[in-house]
Amino acid sequence: MSLKTIRAGSMADALAQVKRDIGPDAVILRTRTLKAGGVMGLGARSIVEITASHADDAPPMARPRPARRPAIEIEPKAQVQTPAPASAQPETTRAASAPTEPVTLRPGRSRAIASLVTTVRPNPQDDQASAALEVELSSIKKMVGELLHTTRSAAEPASAARASGVSSNVMADLYASLIDAELGPDLADAVFASAREELSPGEQADEGVARATLIRLLGERLPVGDPGLREPPTGARLAFVGPTGVGKTTTIAKLAATYALRERRRVGLITADTYRIAAVEQLRTYAGIIGVPLKVVLTPEEMAHAVDSMRDCDVVLVDTAGRSPGDAARLDELAAVVDAIDPDVTCLTLSATSSGRSLSRVIGRFEALGPNAVALTKLDETDTPGPAVTAVAAFGRPIAMLSTGQEVPDQFEWADRERLAQRLLSVDAAL
Repeated sequence: MSLKTIRAGSMADALAQVKRDIGPDAVILRTRTLKAGGVMGLGARSIVEITASHADDAPPMARPRPARRPAIEIEPKAQVQTPAPASAQPETTRAASAPTEPVTLRPGRSRAIASLVTTVRPNPQDDQASAALEVELSSIKKMVGELLHTTRSAAEPASAARASGVSSNVMADLYASLIDAELGPDLADAVFASAREELSPGEQADEGVARATLIRLLGERLPVGDPGLREPPTGARLAFVGPTGVGKTTTIAKLAATYALRERRRVGLITADTYRIAAVEQLRTYAGIIGVPLKVVLTPEEMAHAVDSMRDCDVVLVDTAGRSPGDAARLDELAAVVDAIDPDVTCLTLSATSSGRSLSRVIGRFEALGPNAVALTKLDETDTPGPAVTAVAAFGRPIAMLSTGQEVPDQFEWADRERLAQRLLSVDAAL
């Protein structure tokens, strides 16, 4: 029998490596979690170790020897009770409150896995045995859950490809790319399912065809659009809101330069970000270089007057103060400022470097301001914008523009579905 031991940073990664190295019919013989690295136990990280073999190499289940008293009674489908080995120690087992239901597998599952389908009625000897068995079953449930989540969408195309005599490694790799992009599972599964339905087994094995199809299908589901930033109507008022440090001021400077220098439009700038002197001076410097007027306001009343004084401009860009999503009072003040602007577009500016959970929290708090567009910044500082894209997709507002660096007026672009999909899949797209 040929055994292979694989270690990885997570159960999903370890299972994927087992599938690559041994094949889809691999039989997992043992799993455990180890600690690696660190000094004297500090700073160590958890790794998952799996010992597996090919299904054809797996040893038959040995006939257990009778014991005076079984620790666990196992009832297979034939309802034959199998006693535990005599060497089994009751204190290492644990109990469940009731017998578990038999597991029903879909057709096509590995015969090695099917052979393990049983009904188990634990019979622990004491509280310590019960607790130990509970921990073991919990570990098995977690492992099976991660296995199903990792392989559920790739299993069927892989079976179809094997039946047709072609490799399914291309589709498996592309699905792994979607997961690596940190897209939400619903979005990743929907895109992959559509690709699987659209492509024949032969096309699924063609990397160029499969990748192009996946990029197109992903692009169709991305929250990309333009409510009026790219071609704002004459007299448009564009307000930018968002948390601190996401790059609102730089984003506004890029747009002001684009409108004024490239499109020859009359641009006006207003800033209410008086909490940061550096932000006012930064925008004042940009306004001087571009050659556009700038007004600094402190209150909603001053904002209304400033907006009215720039009614002759083709486009008015308004920079607001960054607010923490946890500061309800400051957010109320910001809402009053936005009401005084009466903007045609309110653009929520988000950093692609933030976590999905953080972005969801920001979106939830700033939603009251009525944003109808999203500017995604700092794409140059993250490996993937997947968490940000997933959060915005749940928000239901379109990504209108992308910022990929600090240079003004360069390093920004209008959001494009295909190019964003390429970036998510780590395809070489010069953004």
